[in-house]
Amino acid sequence: MSLREQVERQYTWSEFRAWEEWQQGGRQIFDFSAGLLEMLELTDASQVGVERLRLPYPRLYMDLSAAGLHLAGADSPRIEGVYLLEDTTDLVPGGKLQDRMIHLEFTGEYMPHFAHVNEHLIELAGRGFHTYTLLQDVDERGAEPLVLPTTIGKVVADATRTFATFLVEGTDEQTQAKIIDLHSTFLARTVNLIVNCLLYLMYPEREVKRAFSPGLPGHLATRLAKATTRRRRQVAEADLATAGYTRVTFVGSNIPTRAERTAGLPGAVAPHWRRGHWRRQRLGPSLQEEKLLWIQPTLVNQREGEPVKGRVYGV
Repeated sequence: MSLREQVERQYTWSEFRAWEEWQQGGRQIFDFSAGLLEMLELTDASQVGVERLRLPYPRLYMDLSAAGLHLAGADSPRIEGVYLLEDTTDLVPGGKLQDRMIHLEFTGEYMPHFAHVNEHLIELAGRGFHTYTLLQDVDERGAEPLVLPTTIGKVVADATRTFATFLVEGTDEQTQAKIIDLHSTFLARTVNLIVNCLLYLMYPEREVKRAFSPGLPGHLATRLAKATTRRRRQVAEADLATAGYTRVTFVGSNIPTRAERTAGLPGAVAPHWRRGHWRRQRLGPSLQEEKLLWIQPTLVNQREGEPVKGRVYGV
Protein backbone atom coordinates (compact mmCIF):
# COMPACT_ATOMS: atom_id res chain seq x y z
CA MET A 1 0.00 0.00 0.00
CA SER A 2 1.41 3.39 -0.99
CA LEU A 3 1.80 6.26 1.45
CA ARG A 4 -1.04 8.15 -0.27
CA GLU A 5 -3.34 5.13 0.13
CA GLN A 6 -2.40 4.85 3.81
CA VAL A 7 -3.15 8.53 4.35
CA GLU A 8 -6.52 8.33 2.60
CA ARG A 9 -7.52 5.20 4.53
CA GLN A 10 -6.53 6.70 7.88
CA TYR A 11 -8.37 9.94 7.09
CA THR A 12 -11.53 7.99 6.16
CA TRP A 13 -11.27 5.98 9.37
CA SER A 14 -10.86 9.14 11.47
CA GLU A 15 -13.90 10.75 9.83
CA PHE A 16 -15.92 7.57 10.32
CA ARG A 17 -15.06 7.43 14.02
CA ALA A 18 -16.26 11.01 14.50
CA TRP A 19 -19.49 10.20 12.64
CA GLU A 20 -19.96 7.01 14.66
CA GLU A 21 -19.53 8.82 17.99
CA TRP A 22 -22.00 11.46 16.81
CA GLN A 23 -24.50 8.75 15.84
CA GLN A 24 -24.16 7.03 19.21
CA GLY A 25 -24.38 10.38 21.00
CA GLY A 26 -27.90 11.14 19.76
CA ARG A 27 -27.40 12.60 16.25
CA GLN A 28 -27.59 16.22 17.46
CA ILE A 29 -27.36 18.76 14.61
CA PHE A 30 -27.13 22.54 14.99
CA ASP A 31 -27.71 24.53 11.79
CA PHE A 32 -26.43 28.12 12.13
CA SER A 33 -27.91 30.85 9.92
CA ALA A 34 -25.79 33.04 7.64
CA GLY A 35 -26.76 36.19 9.53
CA LEU A 36 -25.72 34.82 12.92
CA LEU A 37 -22.48 33.32 11.58
CA GLU A 38 -21.54 36.69 10.10
CA MET A 39 -22.03 38.36 13.49
CA LEU A 40 -20.06 35.66 15.28
CA GLU A 41 -17.20 35.85 12.77
CA LEU A 42 -16.94 39.57 13.58
CA THR A 43 -16.69 38.91 17.34
CA ASP A 44 -13.32 38.47 19.04
CA ALA A 45 -13.22 35.48 21.40
CA SER A 46 -9.45 35.38 22.00
CA GLN A 47 -9.75 36.44 25.66
CA VAL A 48 -12.48 33.93 26.55
CA GLY A 49 -11.34 31.02 28.72
CA VAL A 50 -11.72 27.44 27.47
CA GLU A 51 -13.09 26.54 30.91
CA ARG A 52 -16.19 28.63 30.16
CA LEU A 53 -17.26 26.51 27.20
CA ARG A 54 -20.16 24.15 27.75
CA LEU A 55 -21.44 21.83 25.04
CA PRO A 56 -25.22 21.28 24.98
CA TYR A 57 -24.44 17.61 24.23
CA PRO A 58 -21.15 15.67 24.56
CA ARG A 59 -21.42 14.78 20.88
CA LEU A 60 -22.83 17.17 18.28
CA TYR A 61 -22.47 18.40 14.73
CA MET A 62 -22.49 22.07 13.69
CA ASP A 63 -23.59 22.88 10.14
CA LEU A 64 -21.44 25.86 9.11
CA SER A 65 -22.11 25.75 5.38
CA ALA A 66 -23.88 29.14 5.47
CA ALA A 67 -20.60 30.81 6.54
CA GLY A 68 -18.97 30.05 3.20
CA LEU A 69 -15.60 29.38 4.88
CA HIS A 70 -12.88 27.73 2.81
CA LEU A 71 -10.47 25.12 4.12
CA ALA A 72 -7.60 27.27 2.88
CA GLY A 73 -7.62 29.84 0.06
CA ALA A 74 -10.62 30.93 -1.97
CA ASP A 75 -9.96 28.19 -4.55
CA SER A 76 -10.08 25.41 -1.93
CA PRO A 77 -13.22 23.46 -0.89
CA ARG A 78 -15.61 25.00 1.59
CA ILE A 79 -16.07 23.80 5.15
CA GLU A 80 -19.39 21.99 5.48
CA GLY A 81 -19.44 21.68 9.25
CA VAL A 82 -17.66 20.30 12.29
CA TYR A 83 -18.10 17.42 14.73
CA LEU A 84 -17.56 18.42 18.37
CA LEU A 85 -16.68 15.53 20.69
CA GLU A 86 -16.07 16.21 24.39
CA ASP A 87 -13.97 13.91 26.57
CA THR A 88 -12.98 14.16 30.22
CA THR A 89 -10.14 12.54 32.14
CA ASP A 90 -9.97 12.30 35.94
CA LEU A 91 -6.91 14.15 37.22
CA VAL A 92 -7.52 12.91 40.77
CA PRO A 93 -9.41 9.78 41.93
CA GLY A 94 -13.17 10.13 42.22
CA GLY A 95 -13.61 12.64 39.42
CA LYS A 96 -13.27 15.65 41.73
CA LEU A 97 -10.97 17.31 39.22
CA GLN A 98 -11.21 16.63 35.51
CA ASP A 99 -9.29 17.60 32.43
CA ARG A 100 -11.72 18.51 29.63
CA MET A 101 -10.91 18.13 25.94
CA ILE A 102 -13.10 19.28 23.07
CA HIS A 103 -12.15 17.55 19.83
CA LEU A 104 -13.11 19.23 16.56
CA GLU A 105 -13.18 17.42 13.23
CA PHE A 106 -14.16 19.57 10.26
CA THR A 107 -15.99 18.11 7.28
CA GLY A 108 -15.49 18.99 3.64
CA GLU A 109 -13.61 17.72 0.59
CA TYR A 110 -10.33 17.77 2.47
CA MET A 111 -8.35 14.76 1.31
CA PRO A 112 -8.41 15.27 -2.52
CA HIS A 113 -6.74 18.67 -2.03
CA PHE A 114 -4.59 18.26 1.08
CA ALA A 115 -3.42 14.64 1.23
CA HIS A 116 0.12 15.97 0.78
CA VAL A 117 -0.17 17.67 4.18
CA ASN A 118 -0.87 14.41 5.99
CA GLU A 119 1.95 12.70 4.11
CA HIS A 120 4.40 15.01 5.89
CA LEU A 121 3.04 14.36 9.40
CA ILE A 122 4.31 11.80 11.88
CA GLU A 123 0.86 10.78 13.07
CA LEU A 124 -1.25 9.91 10.03
CA ALA A 125 -4.44 8.77 11.80
CA GLY A 126 -6.56 11.58 10.39
CA ARG A 127 -4.30 14.32 11.76
CA GLY A 128 -4.12 17.39 9.56
CA PHE A 129 -4.94 21.06 9.78
CA HIS A 130 -8.66 20.13 9.49
CA THR A 131 -8.75 18.69 13.03
CA TYR A 132 -7.60 19.85 16.45
CA THR A 133 -8.43 19.74 20.16
CA LEU A 134 -9.24 22.56 22.59
CA LEU A 135 -7.24 21.87 25.75
CA GLN A 136 -6.93 23.52 29.14
CA ASP A 137 -3.51 24.00 30.70
CA VAL A 138 -2.82 21.69 33.63
CA ASP A 139 -0.11 22.35 36.23
CA GLU A 140 1.15 19.01 37.53
CA ARG A 141 4.15 20.30 39.48
CA GLY A 142 2.42 20.31 42.88
CA ALA A 143 1.10 17.53 45.10
CA GLU A 144 -2.13 17.57 43.08
CA PRO A 145 -2.71 18.74 39.51
CA LEU A 146 -4.28 22.13 38.98
CA VAL A 147 -6.37 23.15 35.98
CA LEU A 148 -5.31 26.64 34.90
CA PRO A 149 -7.42 29.29 33.18
CA THR A 150 -6.58 29.13 29.47
CA THR A 151 -7.69 31.73 26.94
CA ILE A 152 -8.67 30.86 23.40
CA GLY A 153 -5.82 33.04 22.16
CA LYS A 154 -3.33 30.89 24.09
CA VAL A 155 -4.98 27.70 22.79
CA VAL A 156 -4.44 28.85 19.19
CA ALA A 157 -0.81 29.82 19.87
CA ASP A 158 -0.08 26.50 21.62
CA ALA A 159 -1.78 24.47 18.87
CA THR A 160 0.29 26.19 16.19
CA ARG A 161 3.50 25.57 18.10
CA THR A 162 2.64 21.91 18.80
CA PHE A 163 1.62 21.19 15.21
CA ALA A 164 5.12 21.97 14.00
CA THR A 165 6.48 19.05 16.05
CA PHE A 166 4.38 16.53 14.06
CA LEU A 167 6.25 17.14 10.81
CA VAL A 168 8.36 14.18 9.73
CA GLU A 169 12.10 14.50 10.01
CA GLY A 170 13.69 15.54 6.75
CA THR A 171 10.82 17.71 5.49
CA ASP A 172 12.41 20.66 3.70
CA GLU A 173 12.02 24.12 5.22
CA GLN A 174 9.83 25.49 2.43
CA THR A 175 7.33 22.63 2.76
CA GLN A 176 7.35 22.97 6.55
CA ALA A 177 6.61 26.68 6.30
CA LYS A 178 3.71 26.14 3.88
CA ILE A 179 2.09 23.42 6.03
CA ILE A 180 2.49 25.38 9.27
CA ASP A 181 1.03 28.46 7.59
CA LEU A 182 -1.98 26.41 6.37
CA HIS A 183 -2.57 25.12 9.88
CA SER A 184 -2.15 28.44 11.72
CA THR A 185 -4.39 30.27 9.24
CA PHE A 186 -7.05 27.59 9.53
CA LEU A 187 -6.92 27.78 13.33
CA ALA A 188 -7.22 31.56 13.37
CA ARG A 189 -10.29 31.50 11.11
CA THR A 190 -12.16 28.60 12.67
CA VAL A 191 -11.43 28.47 16.42
CA ASN A 192 -12.85 31.95 16.96
CA LEU A 193 -16.06 31.07 15.10
CA ILE A 194 -16.60 27.72 16.86
CA VAL A 195 -16.06 29.25 20.29
CA ASN A 196 -18.54 32.00 19.51
CA CYS A 197 -21.07 29.43 18.31
CA LEU A 198 -20.76 27.56 21.61
CA LEU A 199 -21.05 30.77 23.64
CA TYR A 200 -24.20 31.70 21.72
CA LEU A 201 -25.72 28.29 22.49
CA MET A 202 -25.06 28.98 26.19
CA TYR A 203 -27.03 32.25 26.02
CA PRO A 204 -30.36 31.79 27.89
CA GLU A 205 -32.32 33.79 25.31
CA ARG A 206 -30.69 32.24 22.26
CA GLU A 207 -32.84 31.99 19.16
CA VAL A 208 -33.24 28.29 18.44
CA LYS A 209 -35.94 26.13 16.91
CA ARG A 210 -36.00 22.34 16.63
CA ALA A 211 -37.63 20.98 13.51
CA PHE A 212 -37.14 18.51 10.69
CA SER A 213 -35.44 19.88 7.61
CA PRO A 214 -37.66 20.85 4.66
CA GLY A 215 -38.16 18.27 1.95
CA LEU A 216 -39.42 15.31 3.97
CA PRO A 217 -41.12 12.56 1.95
CA GLY A 218 -44.77 13.49 1.42
CA HIS A 219 -46.33 10.56 3.27
CA LEU A 220 -44.04 10.95 6.29
CA ALA A 221 -44.51 14.73 6.42
CA THR A 222 -48.30 14.28 6.25
CA ARG A 223 -48.25 11.69 9.02
CA LEU A 224 -46.21 14.03 11.23
CA ALA A 225 -48.49 17.01 10.50
CA LYS A 226 -51.60 14.99 11.36
CA ALA A 227 -50.19 13.56 14.59
CA THR A 228 -52.49 15.25 17.11
CA THR A 229 -51.51 13.17 20.15
CA ARG A 230 -48.17 12.64 21.82
CA ARG A 231 -48.20 8.95 21.02
CA ARG A 232 -48.93 9.48 17.32
CA ARG A 233 -46.20 12.10 17.12
CA GLN A 234 -43.71 9.70 18.69
CA VAL A 235 -44.65 7.04 16.14
CA ALA A 236 -44.35 9.52 13.25
CA GLU A 237 -40.95 10.70 14.47
CA ALA A 238 -39.80 7.09 14.93
CA ASP A 239 -40.75 6.38 11.31
CA LEU A 240 -38.73 9.43 10.22
CA ALA A 241 -35.74 8.27 12.27
CA THR A 242 -35.95 4.82 10.71
CA ALA A 243 -35.93 6.45 7.27
CA GLY A 244 -32.75 8.37 8.23
CA TYR A 245 -34.24 11.76 9.14
CA THR A 246 -33.51 13.57 12.38
CA ARG A 247 -34.57 16.77 14.07
CA VAL A 248 -32.31 19.75 13.53
CA THR A 249 -31.78 22.68 15.89
CA PHE A 250 -31.93 25.78 13.68
CA VAL A 251 -29.97 28.63 15.29
CA GLY A 252 -30.51 32.33 14.58
CA SER A 253 -32.87 31.85 11.66
CA ASN A 254 -34.36 35.35 12.05
CA ILE A 255 -31.07 37.22 12.33
CA PRO A 256 -30.51 39.29 9.16
CA THR A 257 -27.32 39.09 7.12
CA ARG A 258 -24.97 42.02 6.71
CA ALA A 259 -26.38 42.66 3.22
CA GLU A 260 -29.90 42.80 4.64
CA ARG A 261 -28.81 45.16 7.43
CA THR A 262 -27.16 47.58 5.00
CA ALA A 263 -29.85 47.48 2.32
CA GLY A 264 -31.27 50.92 1.71
CA LEU A 265 -28.65 52.80 3.73
CA PRO A 266 -27.78 56.14 2.08
CA GLY A 267 -24.29 57.24 1.21
CA ALA A 268 -21.82 56.57 -1.55
CA VAL A 269 -19.26 55.25 0.94
CA ALA A 270 -19.97 51.66 1.92
CA PRO A 271 -20.74 51.06 5.60
CA HIS A 272 -18.19 49.13 7.63
CA TRP A 273 -18.37 46.92 10.69
CA ARG A 274 -16.75 47.50 14.07
CA ARG A 275 -15.83 44.14 15.59
CA GLY A 276 -17.63 42.78 18.62
CA HIS A 277 -16.10 41.15 21.69
CA TRP A 278 -16.92 39.42 24.97
CA ARG A 279 -16.81 41.48 28.16
CA ARG A 280 -16.52 39.95 31.60
CA GLN A 281 -18.90 41.39 34.19
CA ARG A 282 -18.64 40.80 37.94
CA LEU A 283 -21.83 40.30 39.91
CA GLY A 284 -23.29 38.66 43.02
CA PRO A 285 -22.19 38.92 46.67
CA SER A 286 -18.76 40.54 46.92
CA LEU A 287 -18.61 40.35 43.12
CA GLN A 288 -17.56 36.71 43.34
CA GLU A 289 -19.60 35.62 40.31
CA GLU A 290 -18.88 36.47 36.71
CA LYS A 291 -20.73 36.34 33.40
CA LEU A 292 -19.87 37.19 29.84
CA LEU A 293 -21.58 39.96 27.93
CA TRP A 294 -21.60 39.75 24.15
CA ILE A 295 -20.97 43.21 22.73
CA GLN A 296 -22.20 42.62 19.22
CA PRO A 297 -20.48 43.95 16.10
CA THR A 298 -21.67 47.42 15.16
CA LEU A 299 -22.42 48.61 11.63
CA VAL A 300 -21.07 52.10 11.02
CA ASN A 301 -22.09 54.09 7.95
CA GLN A 302 -19.08 56.28 7.23
CA ARG A 303 -20.97 59.00 5.40
CA GLU A 304 -23.86 59.32 7.83
CA GLY A 305 -21.75 58.66 10.91
CA GLU A 306 -24.63 56.81 12.54
CA PRO A 307 -24.00 53.25 13.73
CA VAL A 308 -26.56 50.49 13.60
CA LYS A 309 -25.82 49.12 17.04
CA GLY A 310 -25.88 45.48 18.00
CA ARG A 311 -27.37 44.18 21.21
CA VAL A 312 -25.64 43.18 24.45
CA TYR A 313 -26.14 39.57 25.52
CA GLY A 314 -25.28 37.98 28.85
CA VAL A 315 -23.95 34.42 29.00
